[in-house]
Order: sequence, then structure tokens, then C-alpha cells
Amino acid sequence: MPGVIYSTLGGTHHTQEDIAIAGALPNMQIIAPCDPAECSEADDTFAPTQKKGGPIYLRIGKAGRA
Repeated sequence: MPGVIYSTLGGTHHTQEDIAIAGALPNMQIIAPCDPAECSEADDTFAPTQKKGGPIYLRIGKAGRA
């Protein structure tokens, strides 16, 4: 879960309100891949925003997750 991936660093490093903020924007699509393969697939699928018709928030976690 990207929102609490920095759990050892404490609450100041948690980002749990980002989905609520991004979701409040008109036509925003929120994508939260769970691993590097899904992140790559999401990038290939959603990068051309002209195809999908709106902004996209790609929510990724800390590097190095497998």
C-alpha cells in the first residue's frame, strides 16, 4: 500500500489523503499499481492521456518493491 510504505519513518511520511484530494478533481483517474510490472503496464496504457480523456494520478510507492 503506497500510503504507508514508509511506516518506519512515522506518520509524517504517510500519504493517505492524496487519493481524496486527487479524486476531488474533475475527471481524475487514479491508478495505484501494486508492483513494478503493473506500474509499467499502467504507464504504457495510460500515458497517452488523449486516449483516456482526462488527467491521471499514478500513485506509486517507494522504489525497490518487488
